[in-house]
Amino acid sequence: MAVAVSADLVEVMVSGLMGAVEVDGGPTPQQLSVLASITAHLWRRPDLDLASMRVLTPQETADSLRSVSDRRCFHEVLIALEV
Repeated sequence: MAVAVSADLVEVMVSGLMGAVEVDGGPTPQQLSVLASITAHLWRRPDLDLASMRVLTPQETADSLRSVSDRRCFHEVLIALEV
């Protein structure tokens, strides 16, 4: 699983992931916990407050994540959140 993200894309990645799991009443507590852990510990951004992040639409996320490796990382983390 390719989970390395450049520092300038962490906020985009998290905002896009928040948008992707915001269905049927929003993200579950488990999804928020996993994403918060990935954001704080793996991507080293404990300062990001998931509750106050701007949520990106699928198109905004696609426009922001241009490289294949960044898109693959997004997809792999999204799958983990869906599980």
